[in-house]
Amino acid sequence: MKIPLFASSSSAESVGELAPGQKIDQLQLHFTIDRSVKNSWSVGVLSVFLLLIATKHHFIKNALIWIILIIIFYSLRVYFLWPGTKLGNIKKNLMLWRNRLFWMTFFPAATVAAGPVFIFPSINESAQQQLTLVICCWLSGSMAVLGAEPRVYKMYASLFAGGLAIGWIFTENEFRLESAVLLILYAIVMIGFSKNFSTLIGEGIRIRDINARLVQELSIARDAAEEANLAKSRFLALASHDLRQPLHALTLLNGVLKRAQSIERTQEISLQMSSSLDSLARLFESILDLSKLDAAELTPDLHWVSLNTLLRRVCDDCGAAAHAKQLQLQWHAPPVELHTDPELFERLVRNLVDNAIKFTNHGTVQVEATSAAGMCVLSVADTGVGIPRHLRDLVFKEYYQINSENRRGDGLGLGLAIVRKLAHLLGIAVSIHENQPHGTRFELQISLPNWQVAQTCVESFPMAHQEPISLSGMTVLCIDDDVASLNATQALLREWQCIPLTADSPESAQRIAQRHPHIDVVLSDYALGASMHGEQLIHALRKHLGEVPGALLTGDAMAALEHQAGRIEFPVLTKPVQATELRRLLEVFKEMK
Repeated sequence: MKIPLFASSSSAESVGELAPGQKIDQLQLHFTIDRSVKNSWSVGVLSVFLLLIATKHHFIKNALIWIILIIIFYSLRVYFLWPGTKLGNIKKNLMLWRNRLFWMTFFPAATVAAGPVFIFPSINESAQQQLTLVICCWLSGSMAVLGAEPRVYKMYASLFAGGLAIGWIFTENEFRLESAVLLILYAIVMIGFSKNFSTLIGEGIRIRDINARLVQELSIARDAAEEANLAKSRFLALASHDLRQPLHALTLLNGVLKRAQSIERTQEISLQMSSSLDSLARLFESILDLSKLDAAELTPDLHWVSLNTLLRRVCDDCGAAAHAKQLQLQWHAPPVELHTDPELFERLVRNLVDNAIKFTNHGTVQVEATSAAGMCVLSVADTGVGIPRHLRDLVFKEYYQINSENRRGDGLGLGLAIVRKLAHLLGIAVSIHENQPHGTRFELQISLPNWQVAQTCVESFPMAHQEPISLSGMTVLCIDDDVASLNATQALLREWQCIPLTADSPESAQRIAQRHPHIDVVLSDYALGASMHGEQLIHALRKHLGEVPGALLTGDAMAALEHQAGRIEFPVLTKPVQATELRRLLEVFKEMK
């Protein structure tokens, strides 16, 4: 087979992602070239031995040219192989360096092999034996250098042994044929050893490579663990303050309510308690949102929706917060439709708008979408304090908050972390820029085919206000092993003129179902102890109540994911449940009757 001296630079082994076997080949070839260059000094030592033998047996004139040629060819070999001592050069073109090693070994070996052919017939038997001994030792020693590449060593051994065998055949020694056969057998044995040696070297390199990758993965895992530990510390530091603040306010306000108050004062206290509860709900909602995203089980429900509709909903909801700080909240978008999950996209944009309002004391929060050159860019810009350039990567980390006078303890630093995870889930690029003359501008980049010019003006979400549906007379069975939660739900249902029935265990719920077969709705906690969970209980109650509608109220975020994945039949409301959310669900059940 013809082997080219220089392989094409477009070789398959050029720069790129390599399979594990190809990577080992690169490392093994690098090992051989590196050893060949670093051990080239041994050729000088062996040349001295050849020169001493030639001097002792008086054939220095014949041997001198041979020895000089050996030194020249091995020097050229070092010159051409020297760049291969850098692994990066071998990675660029593996075949090039494999062929270069072969030919840069072939020519020096052929020079060594030519010596016995031309010199042996003119020297005595003692000189022949000494030269044979030196060259055989030379071949044995080269195993440590070339043995990792069996193809190269096979050629090397064949030339060395072949040259000695031919040299012995040309002599008048009575054992010349036996000597030639023994030299050939010696070469065959050494070639066999080289295959085993190559396997051992390959295994050693493979183990070293695996160890290096394990060390790298361990380092990455250690860094991740350290970052998680720092995030936990940040969370504990913030939670000890931010979660206690609304709880502290609720405790004090509850103490005030224990004393008789006027109707006006009671309403004022109620509004203050509602504000504290809203703060608590937002904090827990952020934590639950992050836990759902980290669980990696949230699957987007993609369909075409109007960008105008989504932005109108977000800005209408955030308008009160902007008005309270005397900020102008403006938005504009071209007639564009997005192929996305409306709920997740709305949450992403809402977090950006909430963040802009929180860190802006005066001026404007501008939400604007533009479309050009195949890209739809949605920007949320504010005239607030801005984010320093060196902190722009950190703000997307969990529980990270920039120290600012705008921060009022409202939040745990999860808003932008959720933005980053939602953007990744929806395939949207998110970036931070300066908003001239001051402030911050977040940009969401949506590429084709995930957006298009709107085909119709039909809005995806009805904006018309609907009158609340009366829940008067609806019989609701509530099951919860937490008495405080049970009592609070009961009080709320009575406020809506429902007929609440309460049970603190599955057994109690089944007794109530037997006595009241006309229950309209079952609301059950999901975790009810070891006997059964909420979904199983609702199915068990249906034996007495028929196909009664039911829902699960739970503090376990995984239950909501199970429902979304279709593994839980009933609607799941994650605690803390907003009263408006629970009422909407009961209204849906009422309309289903």
